[in-house]
Amino acid sequence: MILFYEALEFAGDGMYAEGLAESVSRMAMEGIMLVASMALSCVFTALQLRHVRKHPEALPAMSVTVLVVLAVGYMIPLVLNLKDTYSRDSRREYFVKLTGGEMLELNALMLRASTVLALVLQLRLLQLALSSWRPADQAGSKREAPSPSPSDADADRSTLWVCLPLYVLGAVVVWIVHTSDGHRGLSAPPGQGLVDDLAAYAGLVLDGFLLPQVIRNSLSGSRVRALSPWFYAGVAAIRTAPHAYNAFRMWSYVPSLRPSLAYAGPRDDLFGAGWDMAVPCGAALLAALLFLQQRLGGAFLCGSKRRRAGEYEMVSTPSS
Repeated sequence: MILFYEALEFAGDGMYAEGLAESVSRMAMEGIMLVASMALSCVFTALQLRHVRKHPEALPAMSVTVLVVLAVGYMIPLVLNLKDTYSRDSRREYFVKLTGGEMLELNALMLRASTVLALVLQLRLLQLALSSWRPADQAGSKREAPSPSPSDADADRSTLWVCLPLYVLGAVVVWIVHTSDGHRGLSAPPGQGLVDDLAAYAGLVLDGFLLPQVIRNSLSGSRVRALSPWFYAGVAAIRTAPHAYNAFRMWSYVPSLRPSLAYAGPRDDLFGAGWDMAVPCGAALLAALLFLQQRLGGAFLCGSKRRRAGEYEMVSTPSS
């Protein structure tokens, strides 16, 4: 008896020496880019703090919603990294990196330190913005900043009531899409959990961090330069840079079994061919609108000029 078996083809997904070296170098480069982005966030926030010290009238005109969104955006990576640190696989990976003597752990340490610093600076900016709403004679201190007008307070509350339902509606949509049949994650990798999907959606909210300020300026008609150009343009560039890198990565790098996702990862934002074009265009549009609002007035799109509180209009009286 002669047994005959058909030829079987076997293909392995292992990484060769060249592919492994390329993957390690790419991970190191992405780690450096991540640390540089967070360090630039600290610089731009510090420049905004300098801006409000030189221009005290900018404090009441800043949108508190913008500052809260940015502060929460700095806290999310810290919470997710703390969760990953105490998992079993992460402890094993940490031990391998530590004993291997690689630079990846140093990049992770620098990233956490810069993230904490950015969060502290952002909370300081938020504290200054909230303290500007207190009466001038409170706490017995002399304040150079003018007292906020009732229209400013109404515009800030109205901005919150406009943005909050939008954010909640987006989170509900993410939950519905996640629980639908055949869902493979909002950012393409299969098996992504609901927490990761919500974290990616939070990255999308951060991409549009200028939306509350644009809405507030439109409601109040303010032309005060509340945000420094370094701040809103710099942070917008930081938020759009991962999408440009993701498009370059998809075009130039060969997909591997374990791709490097240290920078522009699926838990940081929504990525894909459509998102990589829509997010930079949306961020540039919001930055351009804010630039025009701070020079032409918040209601320049409506073609009308709102009168600020305390201003009067000359009316003609009929002659007898």
